[in-house]
Amino acid sequence: MRRVTLREDDQVYFLHIPKTAGSSLVDLLHNYLPDEERPHYLLRDLLNPPAVLLKQRLIVGHTYYTLHHFLPRPPVCITMLREPVDQVVSHFRHIKRSPEHHLHDRFHDKTLLDFLHDPKMARIIRNYQTFNLAADTDPRALARDLTPAQRERADINGLMMRACDHLGERELLDHVKARLHDFVFVGITERFDDSLELLTYTFRWPPFSRSVQLNRDPNPFLEIPQDARDLIEENTQLDQQIYQFALNLLETRRREMISDLLQTDHVYHKRRWQTRLASLRSRSTAISR
Repeated sequence: MRRVTLREDDQVYFLHIPKTAGSSLVDLLHNYLPDEERPHYLLRDLLNPPAVLLKQRLIVGHTYYTLHHFLPRPPVCITMLREPVDQVVSHFRHIKRSPEHHLHDRFHDKTLLDFLHDPKMARIIRNYQTFNLAADTDPRALARDLTPAQRERADINGLMMRACDHLGERELLDHVKARLHDFVFVGITERFDDSLELLTYTFRWPPFSRSVQLNRDPNPFLEIPQDARDLIEENTQLDQQIYQFALNLLETRRREMISDLLQTDHVYHKRRWQTRLASLRSRSTAISR
């Protein structure tokens, strides 16, 4: 199991894929990597990167895997993934309920199927998590030949995604899986508490005493129409494979973590067995009834 002791000049980059509980994770990360400034970068911000970028211990952004182009040495990378159908639906519901979102006016009175069939939304629906992890072109190179006016209008995110078009599906999958394997930490939204436990173990941080969920969908249990679910699944086949890979990675790393802690941490060993004993007693009581 790989564990990390951060050096003073190490920078942690949280590659934030939208609607994967990233806001919750960032809030917790600042307990360990405090900073007065907490900018959340978008890809367009990197066309003229601010000087503070070079000094931040924790860098957060919807900026794909591009940040290594802007830092003196590769950052320590972490990310979170989410079950693809839930991620797409959560993204849509967030747009609908957020008047400040730039797509709100377009979809505030539309259905999920309207969103899924809108051709302009293909970029944030079709294997979106996979491309967030794969895209790594320097955005300055994409905008190099554009005039200042064209830069203002340019869809830099779209250009970044299209830069991956030369990769076939198998090459893309292998590329992203290898990248995730090299990430120090890969969490899973549906396993947020388990992920947080692994995160603090990995960085040798004290366990966090509470779990917080921010930016939650107020109606997470609304039924997803079957035709919408089928359409999302059709458009997220690579994401499904990447998600399963990340889930297996989490399971493997947690098993290694637990094995290590049971051997080396007396307090953890005692707490683990107390929890297991309480669970067995609860099951025994339920059976006796």
